[in-house]
Amino acid sequence: MRLVLFVLSTVLFLSCSNKSSSQVAFSQRDTVQYIANITHDSIVENLQDNNPVYPVLLSDSISYSKRKVQAERLRQTLQTSYANGLIDIDSVGNAFEYFLLNNIVPHWYGTPWDFEGHTNDPGEGEVACGYFVSTTLRHMNIQINRYHLAQQAAYNGAKSLAINFDHISKYSEIADFESKIDDGLYMVGLSYHVGYLLKHKNELFFIHSNYMGDVCVMIEDAYSSEALNSSSIYVLVRIGNSDLMKAWLSKENVKVYR
Repeated sequence: MRLVLFVLSTVLFLSCSNKSSSQVAFSQRDTVQYIANITHDSIVENLQDNNPVYPVLLSDSISYSKRKVQAERLRQTLQTSYANGLIDIDSVGNAFEYFLLNNIVPHWYGTPWDFEGHTNDPGEGEVACGYFVSTTLRHMNIQINRYHLAQQAAYNGAKSLAINFDHISKYSEIADFESKIDDGLYMVGLSYHVGYLLKHKNELFFIHSNYMGDVCVMIEDAYSSEALNSSSIYVLVRIGNSDLMKAWLSKENVKVYR
């Protein structure tokens, strides 16, 4: 797995340095490979069978606008299934994380970072680290103000996505949490940065709009990420936590703590 991510990260680094933002976004959507094959239409079936829904990254030839439409259809499908007792809220969270990770995030790879960047469209303009997280969540139809969320410090951002603060964990170094957290997708707030932390089969990856080195949205091995390892705090909240997922299903407005 580390070899796969090393190759992938190398491709991302080179593309960020040598291509325009629109070329980079198109290139990454074409070159990032599936390592699992769970389709949108089979998600609920897989959840009912308790099958895992954590491939790492999926290539994506479907347009971003269509992916956003599919995200809303997914919400409606899961809302009905959850209301009818066919799946539990943890399964909803797994499906949300799966779709975000594999169908929304890949469109953003290669989009350039800028401190003031707040583009709403992957591959067009620039995106700061907070706006990468808040915009991708908003495009999953989390009812949250992407501008306000993007501007928050680590703990306030985590409080906003946790809703119930019991979902928040705080650590001082990666070694403190790498063996404690479950497989899944997390928002991780750092001293001066924010991104997604993915744990998959005991491997850790950092997905973020990188402000160091090659400045663009990318995925890195967690221990190879300068931005991740330069932090003195790590505030984690599971993206698919039960309270956020209940708010998502009901289209409830999510408060941003400021």
